[in-house]
Amino acid sequence: AIPPQPNLRQQFEDALPKDRYRLVRISRQYLSNETSAESKQSIHLEPPTPEKLFQQIWEKKGYHADDEVTKDFLSLVSEAQKQLEDDQTV
Repeated sequence: AIPPQPNLRQQFEDALPKDRYRLVRISRQYLSNETSAESKQSIHLEPPTPEKLFQQIWEKKGYHADDEVTKDFLSLVSEAQKQLEDDQTV
C-alpha cells in the first residue's frame, strides 16, 4: 500500500474554490483486482480429487500436463487405495 502524501489535504484545499467547497474528509479506498473477485465467486465446495490436486500442484510448480506422469500418479493412487482397503479388512 502506498502511504498518503503528507500535504494531500492542503493540495485539495488549494485546488478547490474557497467560497464554494469545503473539504470534510479524504477517504482512501482500495480497488480489488479482477482475479480476487473471480476467485471469490468460484468457491468449490467438494474436496478436490487426488488427480485434480496433483494437477494443480504440478502446474503451480511450472510443469506442463503430461499423460505419462498422470498415468503413473493414478497407478500410485490406486495402489494406495488398495492398500487402505486391505488394511481396513485385516
